[in-house]
Amino acid sequence: MMVTVLATVFTSLLTLVLCTNLYVSAHSSNATSPIAEGATLSAAASGRVSATFELTRDFTLADDNDIILRVWTTKNGEESATAIERTKSSLNFIAVAGAATYTYGDELPLKKEVQYTASVDGAYPVNQYPDRVRAELVAVVEGQEFVTPLIKNTSPVTGISVSSTKHKQLYRAGDAFSIDNLTINVSRANSTMNEYAVPVTMDMVKMPADMAVALGATQTSGIAIFPVTVTYEGRSIQYRIMLLGAGEFNRLRDAVADTIHSFGWSHIPELSEFTGTTTWDILSDYSADFVGRIDFVTAERYLAMTPVELKAALKPIFKA
Repeated sequence: MMVTVLATVFTSLLTLVLCTNLYVSAHSSNATSPIAEGATLSAAASGRVSATFELTRDFTLADDNDIILRVWTTKNGEESATAIERTKSSLNFIAVAGAATYTYGDELPLKKEVQYTASVDGAYPVNQYPDRVRAELVAVVEGQEFVTPLIKNTSPVTGISVSSTKHKQLYRAGDAFSIDNLTINVSRANSTMNEYAVPVTMDMVKMPADMAVALGATQTSGIAIFPVTVTYEGRSIQYRIMLLGAGEFNRLRDAVADTIHSFGWSHIPELSEFTGTTTWDILSDYSADFVGRIDFVTAERYLAMTPVELKAALKPIFKA
C-alpha cells in the first residue's frame, strides 16, 4: 500500500513539473528586434517624416507583429505634447532598392537586408520645418515592443549665449554648485523666432576638475575664478564663477550688514524670512544670502573698492 501511494505521489509530481515546463516554454519569448542598427530619420518640406531602416531578418506584418512610427516635433524650444503615430495599417513600406510597396493586407514579409522607409504625413505644416523631429521606430514582435529612438535636427543651432542674470556666480568654500535659474538663449538657422530661452540641465554642464576640489575645500583667503562650459546641440558657451575665501566673503557680508544697520531695515520684507538670537545674527544671515546672489561682474567691482566706496555703492540698494 505504501509503495503504491509513493508511486502515485511521484507520478503526480512528475506530471506537475512537466506541465510547468511546457507552460513556461510556451509562454517564454526570446524575441529580439528585427530593426538593424543604423536607422535614420528625415523630414521633408511637405510635412512628411520618414524613417529609413534595414532588417536583420525577414519580418511578416501579422496580428502580433507590427512596425510603428511615432513622431514628435519641437518648435522654438517646445516639443509637441503627444506623438503622431502610425501603425502597419496606415504605414507604407517602400523598398528603396526595389520600388515595391507592401501594405498590411498583403501580409508579405519585409525582407532582410533590403532598405525600407516608413513615413508619417502631416507631422508639421507644409514648408514650416520644426527645429527638431524626434521619433520612435518600433518593432512589435509577438506583442513585445522594441524601440529604436531617432532624432533629426532640421534647424541647426547657430549660437547660444547665457541669458540669465540670477543664476549663482559667487561661491564660498563649502557651497554646492548650482544651476538654479541658469538659462541660455538659443538661435537656430530656420527658426521663426530669433532667439528663445532654454533652461540649463546638469548634463549640459562641464566644470574643471580643480573647481570641484576647490568648492569642497576649506579656503580661508583668496579669490579663485573658474570657467563653466554649457553645451547645447553641439554649441558651447562659457560663463565664470568666483570662489571667495572666508576673508573676502565676510568683508562683503559685513559691509552689507553694516549698511542695512545704518539705514534701518523695516523696508526690507525679506529679513522676516531669517531668524536669529540677535538682530546682528539676522542681518548677518540675510547679508550672507545677499552676497551669495551677487553676479560675477558686481563682485569684481565690490572687491576692488575701499570700505568707504563699498558702503557708498551699497547705500542706494538698502536706503529706504
